[in-house]
Amino acid sequence: ALVLGLALPLSAPAPAAAALTPEQGLVAEAWRTVDKLYYDRSFGGVDWFGLRQELMKKKYPNGITDAQDAFATSLTKLGDPYTRFLTPAKYDSIFASATGEIAGIGVQLSGDGTAVFFADVEPGAPAYTAGIRAGARLVAVDGREVYYKAAPAGVGGDGAPVRVVEELDEAAGLLRGLPGSGLTVKVDQGGDLKEVKLTRQALKISSVRAGDPLVFSFGGKKVGNIRIKNFSGETAAQVQGLLNSKELRGVDAVLLDMRGNGGGLINGAIDTAKLFVDFQKPIVTVVSKTGPLSYTTDYAPAEAPSTKDVTSASPDLKRPLLLLVDKQTASAAEVLSAALQENGRAVVVGPDAYTFGKGIIQSVQRLGNGSGVAVTVARYETPLRNSINKKGVKVDEVVECAFNESVDKCVARASPGKLLK
Repeated sequence: ALVLGLALPLSAPAPAAAALTPEQGLVAEAWRTVDKLYYDRSFGGVDWFGLRQELMKKKYPNGITDAQDAFATSLTKLGDPYTRFLTPAKYDSIFASATGEIAGIGVQLSGDGTAVFFADVEPGAPAYTAGIRAGARLVAVDGREVYYKAAPAGVGGDGAPVRVVEELDEAAGLLRGLPGSGLTVKVDQGGDLKEVKLTRQALKISSVRAGDPLVFSFGGKKVGNIRIKNFSGETAAQVQGLLNSKELRGVDAVLLDMRGNGGGLINGAIDTAKLFVDFQKPIVTVVSKTGPLSYTTDYAPAEAPSTKDVTSASPDLKRPLLLLVDKQTASAAEVLSAALQENGRAVVVGPDAYTFGKGIIQSVQRLGNGSGVAVTVARYETPLRNSINKKGVKVDEVVECAFNESVDKCVARASPGKLLK
């Protein structure tokens, strides 16, 4: 899954500086944006102002492309892989993911080794209709093989067309395009290679959906299953809607499946935590260049709610809560996991001892030419003021659970006494 947590609103481009070449204008604008937002004011020991002078004096024989490449290279000196330059295509891909509005085939991607996998396939979308399911490997797009980070040894030596993507949003960009445009995708579905022709559609990708199965039995209890694929501004409302549905009102426990959830909007995670944690409890502390800012659940309402629906004013505090995670659970998903775990509200279970370990937050800003920069603006601390960056959230009970295995089969391998306490 994508390991980018969008933390702040996406901004409009700043006016271009006067009396500069287009290349200098882009460099100046990008530098100024990073300088304004970056949380580490030492800039990793880099001579940040000297770097600007160097870039402004540099010649760019190939125009904007050279300027973009030069600034992207300069950002690597910070030693922060999440602060990076975004080409217009990368910016558009990230923006589409954050807003949920995509023209594509309806999939979410993850990377493992050199392979790109389908972490999730949206029901009813072109990929789903063609029989592609979560867990399948993306082999090729339009006849060109696709690999993550590096191609395996010996691949491409025979002249076969190969595309190596450094980031998953690059792979996502290959699958997106104009509504109605076509593409050919080759996939490996459990050892079965098949090539399918698809037509891109304008899609509204939901960050939450009812799990499959929606309700299952575990330890003699009925457990409601909610799948959270990523976090958007609508996540909490969608989770709330499922909690209050007739199917889940009467269940004995609730499970949030966040396997492969790479994060998203941190406010989506904070608002979701408020549905399960008691009043005036810590959720997360965000530490930026201006200092710490702590987020807590709301104050108790002056009057008891007139409805039994679960809301932030009437959180679900009694039913056991389970979180199913894996090594791809990251960023905003880790914020929610730690908030529920450290407040004693949930038990974390999964196939790996720890989640991904991304405890820093990015803001994605658009630049004047349609490109952008992702800038680390803060780090976060858990309710107990722990940092999980490069560590992850510790899983309470490790259970065998294949990537695309159904929730009920995974949870069946756990201890009911520990998970349903």
